[in-house]
Amino acid sequence: MEPQPRPPPTPLSPRTHQLTDFTQPDWKHDVLLASGERIRERNQSGKFGKGFNRSQAKDQTEKEAWRAALREAGTISSWHVDNDARDEAEFIGLVVEDLSNRVFYFRSPYFTNNAVGLDHNVDHLISMLNIGSDDVRMVGIYGTEGIGKTAIAKTICSRLYNKFEGVSLLKDIRHADQEHKLVNLQRQLLQDILKIKQVMLSDRKKHNMREIRIRLSQKKLLLVLDNLDKKEQPYFFTGERDFLGPGSRILITTRDEQLLDDLGVHEKNGKLAVRERSKQRFTEEKDEG
Repeated sequence: MEPQPRPPPTPLSPRTHQLTDFTQPDWKHDVLLASGERIRERNQSGKFGKGFNRSQAKDQTEKEAWRAALREAGTISSWHVDNDARDEAEFIGLVVEDLSNRVFYFRSPYFTNNAVGLDHNVDHLISMLNIGSDDVRMVGIYGTEGIGKTAIAKTICSRLYNKFEGVSLLKDIRHADQEHKLVNLQRQLLQDILKIKQVMLSDRKKHNMREIRIRLSQKKLLLVLDNLDKKEQPYFFTGERDFLGPGSRILITTRDEQLLDDLGVHEKNGKLAVRERSKQRFTEEKDEG
């Protein structure tokens, strides 16, 4: 299974931010990396502790402030060349890959800078998607309105944006039963995947399936079908799913668990752990999921 891009870090205290900020002239991050012994850094023990005690801290108050910052910095999730790679070359490759993933994450059209409290749900659902396998897999999220299903799906799209040939999130399909609204979503699907601004389609949704099949044939896609309430709705975007490329994934959000069973999803999740800080954001965004 491919390693996933790491989510944005938890905000640090000002002192710790200074300690780990690459842009500061008084940058001390090299000390943290050079020693490679996070426990000693955190506790200021061993040779690191002796060196720290000989530091140029002006007084005991400042020294204690730096001690606290080091303890906080020592708890940041990180990699270690001895534990995570066979040699320095492989370790550098891991770092480059992670930085590349972060760039795609932040630059994807689905990025949100306020995805508070979503990490646990997002990580769990990405593991359910099992993007390392070549089958075409369908996963569902179900639950009542406003618990954050759409926000979680959007964050997944951002995290996995560079893992697929195309990504599309089609929002609120439940309210698009009229012919022209479904056609607009079919048009959005092609625009998202092909990265073009205009697509000419028929006014008939069933007729458009031929165009979708031809233009998306055998592409590895991540499709989010948001807020479904009828079994026939996925057909107008994925057909029988036989034209999707190996490794494609379909993520469905709905309020109806039985609908997911009827659609034959591979896995489903109805136990979303929504933290208190997330609830306000879901309300403010009027999450349809």
